[in-house]
Amino acid sequence: MALQLQAPGLTSQTTKTTCGSELFSHARLPTQLEKPVLVLIHGFPNTNYLWRKVIQHLPANQPIFIPDMPGYGESTPSSAGSDKRTVGYAILEALSKLLKHSPRPIPVVLAGHDRGARVCHRLATDFAWPAAIGRDTPIASILQEFELKGTACIDTVPEIEQWASFEHGRVAKSTFHWPFLANVEMATAMISAYGAAKWCKKMCIRWAGLKEQIETESAQEVYAQAFSKPENLRAACMDYECGAGIDFERQVKDQKEGRKFKGPFLAMWSATYLGSRFNCPEIWGRYMADGGESGVFVPVGEKAGHFLPEEAPVSLAENLTKLIG
Repeated sequence: MALQLQAPGLTSQTTKTTCGSELFSHARLPTQLEKPVLVLIHGFPNTNYLWRKVIQHLPANQPIFIPDMPGYGESTPSSAGSDKRTVGYAILEALSKLLKHSPRPIPVVLAGHDRGARVCHRLATDFAWPAAIGRDTPIASILQEFELKGTACIDTVPEIEQWASFEHGRVAKSTFHWPFLANVEMATAMISAYGAAKWCKKMCIRWAGLKEQIETESAQEVYAQAFSKPENLRAACMDYECGAGIDFERQVKDQKEGRKFKGPFLAMWSATYLGSRFNCPEIWGRYMADGGESGVFVPVGEKAGHFLPEEAPVSLAENLTKLIG
């Protein structure tokens, strides 16, 4: 059930990337960029179809780039790793190729939900500290082609905070999938035996606030179909394996050595989901160079759960538009 995103001027394409992923995306990229490109990155277990409602409420002249992350949706998995730096590099590399005739640096605003937000956080930190990844590396080269104008992280907190929260039994129970999926071989075998499509739908309903709405929407079939591909299931588990390993370790090192990202920054979260477990403004302030002064922090009520792009698209689009300026 391959439903396509719909918006004026939107195209779809597949772009080969250095990490080995053939990255599928939707984009609206005019020849002359009058605004920063808004890069919208989905999370687990979704595809770029997650953003179908948000883009309907963005200005018609807003440049947008909406990829399926490597190993999700229609994008093939990375052969060079599933860590957030590699994934982020592949996304920026694909955008660079689509805008090969545009002047450099290309202005971008990065916005991610869930796992996609972790990619945005990783890239924002790398943009602020390019020397830490080596000046002659491919990722450093691609970063030089862009100018980061803003970052948005939707319904997530950094890896360090997520793992630390497991000391509380209630939190560990509700987020059991973190350590489970990180055990790639066992997780893929058990989910396959249970039924990958059924697992995908169950997890979406588990995290949703507006459960009836989420359960009846066609998006669940889109996500379930993509997640049922054995290569996608494995890639998603490897995403979580990196979240327990190299992504976590890099974040710990960044914090220890004082490498924090710079604003403008937008954090939005569900007041009843993430907000019930974390003090999001305080947490994100610890990862920002100015302690959070350049951040805009927006809790979302209205019974919305984890999937804010689907459950609160108007509010999200309005705040993203303000971030872009």
